[in-house]
Amino acid sequence: MKRYKNANNEIYAYEDDVSEELLNQRIKELGLIPLTQKELEELNKPKEISLAELRLNKLASLNEWATKMTDKSAINLKGFGVIDGGYEYLINAAVMKNNYEWLPKKEFRMHNDKFVPVTLQDLERIEKAIGIAGIFLKNLKWQYESAINKAESKEELEAISFNEVIEIDLGKDNK
Repeated sequence: MKRYKNANNEIYAYEDDVSEELLNQRIKELGLIPLTQKELEELNKPKEISLAELRLNKLASLNEWATKMTDKSAINLKGFGVIDGGYEYLINAAVMKNNYEWLPKKEFRMHNDKFVPVTLQDLERIEKAIGIAGIFLKNLKWQYESAINKAESKEELEAISFNEVIEIDLGKDNK
């Protein structure tokens, strides 16, 4: 790529395969002069992004993650397995629980799309776990926001990673 500038320091770039005739014509018409080696190096130098911009980028990533997780998240329900979480799945679990006797098959679709046998007590636990996971998700998002806002370097921001699975343990009393 060949780079030039005009009298106003506006940069013009031409691919290497542009004909010499066309290039010479443009140089003459626009009054272009080739960039110096120092100017080329400065132009090619990676731009430093401020910590504030990095924080904003990380917060945008967090919001994308939160939206995705709110729509459909993976919940590892201890003693049962990994189920889907999110509002749609909460409604599905509640409807299945409330209409258990009407279910043609007493099965529940897991996060991996496999069906497993399910009892009424399982559906109660699933509904509760999805609701609790929603609460955990909001709290987790707030913790991430706080960590992002407190980060004092690019490395600290890069070290913040968002969970893809929410762990729920309802304990022995809720089985």
